Amino acid sequence: MMPKFALIAALLLIATPASSDWQFTKWEKWPAQVVQGSENVAVETPPRQSGALTDKLSMPDASGELQFTVHFLFDQDDKLAEVSLDLKSGTSAQLRVALMGKYGQPVADGATWFTDRDRIDTIAGILLFYRPRVNANNSGL
Repeated sequence: MMPKFALIAALLLIATPASSDWQFTKWEKWPAQVVQGSENVAVETPPRQSGALTDKLSMPDASGELQFTVHFLFDQDDKLAEVSLDLKSGTSAQLRVALMGKYGQPVADGATWFTDRDRIDTIAGILLFYRPRVNANNSGL
């Protein structure tokens, strides 16, 4: 029988793509395109500022025993710039094991992973952020 953490890691591998973007989304999509891509699971929420970004959509999501509220944040041009996942069920240790199973060891800060095109950060082990990876000039890689 597969150990519990290995099962969670395997499920997370299925739930999120390894290359870029987040699940059914693509960076720089408009809110209506994100809703359409989610098959109308993502719903409009009262706009909430988070720095230079605006949280406009949310939806529930799960991977194994991990359950999240997903928030879609858009830039000033109304294009998708960040996806944040707020852990609602499961532990920070389970989330970390799943992330390490998918992305390997984090960078030196212990809470950041990189793919070819994305940056994945955790805060306090319960918030997870997917963002496009950029270089020092704030340009996509």
